This record gives sequence, C-alpha cells and structure tokens, in this order.
Amino acid sequence: MIATNVLGSRLLRYVQDLLIRIPVVKNIYPTIRQIVEAFSPSKDSSFKKVVLVEYPQKGTYSLGFLTGEVSLVPPSLDQRFFSVYVPTKQPVPRPCRSLRAEEVAVTAFTVEEGLKIILSGGTAFPSVIRIRDPKGKP
Repeated sequence: MIATNVLGSRLLRYVQDLLIRIPVVKNIYPTIRQIVEAFSPSKDSSFKKVVLVEYPQKGTYSLGFLTGEVSLVPPSLDQRFFSVYVPTKQPVPRPCRSLRAEEVAVTAFTVEEGLKIILSGGTAFPSVIRIRDPKGKP
C-alpha cells in the first residue's frame, strides 16, 4: 500500500538502496526480493502452474513451478521450452531449469496447493495426482 503512491515508492526505493549497501545483506537481499516477488500473484514473474518433471535423474519425479515459456533464437522447428523452478533442500547451482515442453507434466494443483506440499516436506502430498496435459500445454 505504501509503494502505490509516489512518495511511498520513493521511500521504498531509498530503503532498498540502503539495504544493498550493507555488506552481508547486499548478497542476500536480491535473492529474497526475487522469492517474494515470485509469490506475488500480480507479478508476471510469479509461479504460473505446478508441474512434475524428471529431476534430478530419469525415473525420479519432482514437483516444480512453471515460471514461463522460453523462446529460442533463431526459432527451432516445433520445439517449445518452459522455465521450471524446482525447489530443493540443498543449495544447488541450477534450481531453475529450461525443459522441452514434452518433458513437463502440468498438474491440476493450484500454486497454493503446490507450495503447501513443498513446505510440508511432502506430508500434504495427495495419493492421486491429476495431470492436466502430459504433453506440456499449460
């Protein structure tokens, strides 16, 4: 609410600039800000769908969040790619992956249900997962 008016947005920007100057915080703050923005439903960068992908190896499926579609330049013939964020407990070098559309199974979970499953450590995982489109059409 504060950031919606001109004065509030300037104040918020000033506070952010101060945070970036603090030695320890400047390394952590941008990541935390991205995570907070990702959970905002009004942002274009937010999670769009809950998906299943084979990760970290073939035959092992992980829950992930579709964050967008990736375009190839020059365009590849009939190939679509999705950007998928796969949350993990360990810090990994590539939590966000670009996968071919056919490697992504879009579930019927809402983003809120997907977050509940992840944050519960899997204890909220249902016994049946409904797949909307196994061919990667969100």
